[in-house]
Amino acid sequence: YFSTVLDKYPDTSAHSFHVHDIRGMGLTAYYAAMEAGVNSTEIAELEELYILKCESLEDVERIKNLQYHMILDLAERVQALHKRNPNHSQLVKNITNYIKENLTERITVSEIAEYLSKSRGYVTTEFKKITGMNLSDYISELKINEAKELIRYTDRSFIDISSYLGFSTQSHFIKVFKKVTGKTPRAYRELANLDEEEKLL
Repeated sequence: YFSTVLDKYPDTSAHSFHVHDIRGMGLTAYYAAMEAGVNSTEIAELEELYILKCESLEDVERIKNLQYHMILDLAERVQALHKRNPNHSQLVKNITNYIKENLTERITVSEIAEYLSKSRGYVTTEFKKITGMNLSDYISELKINEAKELIRYTDRSFIDISSYLGFSTQSHFIKVFKKVTGKTPRAYRELANLDEEEKLL
């Protein structure tokens, strides 16, 4: 969970870590758990708990130990979910795989339902029941997470990224990006660039 951050700051204390970096390092774990079917609210609460714990620590080794316990905690929740209903996690996994494989296309809930040979109502209801998220919001989040990577690590224009990820217009892309992240793509890029400059100092 915190390993990438720790690699970037091998000789510093916990107070040198940015909270938004810590949150960023949790995205992989977050979506892996979502794919396994763990409720999004439960994951968000767990993430907040471990971020609060991390902020109170000053020793890097203790943060690494916290990382281990967070992953163990998350794994136990996934295991418990699988025991209760293994079919639920498979449904979310199939949906996630479809979205990832078609991330650059315009994806609709109806297309996912057709791919799964299920009714649209069944897919949306079951997905919301399992994850606590609307499927349309989940599609948007996966697309925007990819957009964040492209904005942060490439110089591609916003209109190019918008088109690449299957958004109908750049204005729609900006609207969805702000809804998911709380920032416009431009503001996000400026913040990312400033953060990189600070790390070089």
